[in-house]
Amino acid sequence: MISELLEQKRNGQSNMIDNLINIEGLVVYRSSPSQKAEIVRYFKSQLQDQITLAIGDGANDVNMIESAHVGIGIMGKEGNQAASFADFAVHQFSDLRRLMFWHGSNWVGNMTTFVLLILLKTSVFGLSAFLYNALAAFSGISFVSDALFAAFSANVTYYGFYNWYEKPIS
Repeated sequence: MISELLEQKRNGQSNMIDNLINIEGLVVYRSSPSQKAEIVRYFKSQLQDQITLAIGDGANDVNMIESAHVGIGIMGKEGNQAASFADFAVHQFSDLRRLMFWHGSNWVGNMTTFVLLILLKTSVFGLSAFLYNALAAFSGISFVSDALFAAFSANVTYYGFYNWYEKPIS
């Protein structure tokens, strides 16, 4: 069915597949590995500003997982082939919730801290350069050597990366 819809779309015969573009999620089952990969590639090409996610648990899902932007492989009865080729691997389907909501929210918090540190670093240097030049009659002389600027930037940036390993207490 999927292959027929995609073939009709390529030939300009049917617009039925266009109705699927507006949905938030799509579950494809009982399809061949090439059909699963083909539908992911179609959505990836049509929705270029969106990120595609493919979740699979066996060797028949490897093509689909590799075709998506983000692939999640579930280790299970069918083997670990999907988990081996995926971006993320989980032991069972119930671990997907933890992957999305726990690690996803931690990533947002850590990225926010990192961006704030970069903005703080830039504002500290900008304000101190302005104040120094105000005292030096705006002569344009730099009071900070390149080595000091690099050392300060490296330390602030390092703290941002170090913060990635911290976890909030829940």
